[in-house]
Amino acid sequence: MILQRIRVRRFRAISDGRIIEFSPGLNIIKGSNNESGKSSLRMAITKGLFQDPDATREDVVGLTSWGAREPWEIELDFECEGGEYRVMRSLKARSSQIVDTRSSRVIANDKNAVAAKITEFTGCPSEVFFESIACIGQEDLIRIVPGRTTAGERQKAIATISRRLQEHVSNAGSEDVRLILEELSSKTRRREAGSPHWHLERINERMESLNRQKAELEGKVKLVMDNRRKLSSLKEQLARIDSKLPAAEALLSKANKLADLEADLETSRKKHDNFKQAQEIQTELERMDRELKGFARLIDAADKRARISEIRTEGERLAIEQSHLESDLEIISMGRPLVWPLLLGTVLLIAGAAVVPVFETYSVGIPVAMVGILLLAYGAERRLAWRRQLRQARASLLEGEAAIRRNERALQEVLGQLGFQDYEEYVRQLGACDHQIDRRNELARRLKDITGDRSWSEFELENRDLDLRISAMQKEMNELAGLRMSHPQLRELEAEVDQLCRQRAEVEAARAGLERSLEAAEVDSEELAAISEELSWREQEARFWERKGRVYEIVRETLEEVYNETVSKAARALDRELGNYISIITDGRYSRVEVDNRDLSISTYSAESGESVSVQDLSRATQDQFYVSARLALLKLVTGGKKPPLLLDDPFVNYDDKRRKRMMGLLQQLAGDNQILLFTSSDAYDAYGYVISLG
Repeated sequence: MILQRIRVRRFRAISDGRIIEFSPGLNIIKGSNNESGKSSLRMAITKGLFQDPDATREDVVGLTSWGAREPWEIELDFECEGGEYRVMRSLKARSSQIVDTRSSRVIANDKNAVAAKITEFTGCPSEVFFESIACIGQEDLIRIVPGRTTAGERQKAIATISRRLQEHVSNAGSEDVRLILEELSSKTRRREAGSPHWHLERINERMESLNRQKAELEGKVKLVMDNRRKLSSLKEQLARIDSKLPAAEALLSKANKLADLEADLETSRKKHDNFKQAQEIQTELERMDRELKGFARLIDAADKRARISEIRTEGERLAIEQSHLESDLEIISMGRPLVWPLLLGTVLLIAGAAVVPVFETYSVGIPVAMVGILLLAYGAERRLAWRRQLRQARASLLEGEAAIRRNERALQEVLGQLGFQDYEEYVRQLGACDHQIDRRNELARRLKDITGDRSWSEFELENRDLDLRISAMQKEMNELAGLRMSHPQLRELEAEVDQLCRQRAEVEAARAGLERSLEAAEVDSEELAAISEELSWREQEARFWERKGRVYEIVRETLEEVYNETVSKAARALDRELGNYISIITDGRYSRVEVDNRDLSISTYSAESGESVSVQDLSRATQDQFYVSARLALLKLVTGGKKPPLLLDDPFVNYDDKRRKRMMGLLQQLAGDNQILLFTSSDAYDAYGYVISLG
């Protein structure tokens, strides 16, 4: 396979849709710095060959150039086995396509068909496989499978490489011996339908189920037998309790009846005493009612008694007011006005009048006369006011006396209507009546406490036959006198009866539970026999599948032994091829090499130590030489005769000039068969191949 040109649009650092032409041999692709797009171009070639653009993973979408409005697109032209083709990958259209550029015929236009064609052209079934043998970057230089792959992808790539080595050595074609071994392992060790292991698991599960059922049935049989013995014991206990309980209950019943009769008799006697007391009170009440008939004129004249009370209250009020009026009159009488203001005023008036004609002095006479006039006026006014008060006080006193006489006449009138001559007689009779009424009310209250809400006739009827009942209870007590017990004896008998009743209830409940359990736990003897029979022939079936499983195991072990021998031959072939390459580029220092077919780790014979050492323990430059050689060897052995391009991303930065010259000489030889693209930023490789400058 020879890459001719590539067109990249909006892919990582390549955003300008540039077209790059390649030559068939060794291509030196130079970039002046890390931003020139060397790594982007190498990844674009890989993605152009293997990436499904219909994927929506973030790492695929994230390959689009930063700031681009549309997703990435890649077109890769190549020549293979005399034909010219173009593979087109477009994340924008989410499409893959391979076109025959000579005839413009589309030979694959879906991801599965495109992937199959790329595998056919390159001999690489996946991107991880391609990067493991034909794409060497600085970050993955000292390992075969790239470190960024998942564990599953890594294991798959190693398995594919191992199988290809086996096919190369044994010419076994595409038959996957590992798959056959896996199928045999499934038959013998895994649970897959139809395998002896599956049959054995199914039989064992059934036998476990049958054994559980058998154990359950045997347990039920034992449980039934135990329950029957327990039921017989419970019936015996119940019979013993039934023989004791009736006599004890009868004795307790009579003892309780005697105690109840004694309590009822005591209560009846108290009721009888209360009835006698109530009769006495009722007789006294009837007598008092007869006596109260003599106070009928007072009892039936409540309005007149109220009127007398009002008049008496009013009279007391009038007497108090009259007393106050008499006190006021006495005070007014004692407050007679003084005479000297009149006498002094008269003297001053006469003096003022005499001064004017005698001395003809108006300024003195007139004021003196005026003062005299004022004193006369003051004294006269005070005396007149006192006389008015005195007259008013006397008039009020007379009116009060008249009101008192009217009150007394009204009181005599009402007393006369009730038949009394004076108020004192009325008060005496009223006091006697009230006392009689209070005594009657007290007796009525005492009677009410005894009879309650019942009328006297109801109470009397209720207690009429009390004597007969007391007599009957006394007779019945005499009959039961021989069963009288002390309080402790009665409590002891009650405890015994209560214990027997509880025991009987517990035994009855236990018996009912056992009977229900026996009804529900009926054991089918035929079912138990059928389970035992099935267990017997299941054991025979298990022995058959165990024998068959051993046959599969013997076949698997034999085939695995043959396969391991073939793989060992393939590993030795890889060892020889890798030894040839490493001998060339190390100038014969290392030539004996061993590759572990499980993880493709490399070890070599060290002349200094005289023993085999891991390549990982050598210098970094030596490690680089070994792993580059391993890739070259694998490229020849596992691609099935196909010749995919070899992509090298500056893998020789750790080489000195001598190592670099030997490696470039080897690459020039290999470029005759495989197209090589060496990505670098150094000018040291310009003389070895066709130089492509990325700017």
